[in-house]
Amino acid sequence: MTTVQIAAIVAVILFSLLALFQIALLLGAPWGEYAWGGQQKKLAPQRRAGSAVNIVLYGLMSLFLLTKAGYMSSPAIERILPFVLWFMVAFAAVGVLLNAITRSRKERAVMLPTAIVLFICQLIVALG
Repeated sequence: MTTVQIAAIVAVILFSLLALFQIALLLGAPWGEYAWGGQQKKLAPQRRAGSAVNIVLYGLMSLFLLTKAGYMSSPAIERILPFVLWFMVAFAAVGVLLNAITRSRKERAVMLPTAIVLFICQLIVALG
């Protein structure tokens, strides 16, 4: 297994766990202190909509990572893959920054390390 494949698998596992977390938030789990700035225990409807969008994004990003790692093949995806992967790296860097500056200690304690690992994994895949 290559470094790119390992990084892609780690990222997909983290995205899957984050998707499950977002589904729980969407369904009303009182874990809002760990997401979206940590201002609410149960998310307001607009934040829940954001969680739904994140679930879709996690799935799409996983698809791109698995394609780059050679686990999937799609000519349409492969044409845009370099651009999308570098956009994902930039998006992950912003995620690290936002999780580093959140006022929620709980969110920072859980999501910052997760964001850092995702950034590193996506960077490895993009460079690979």
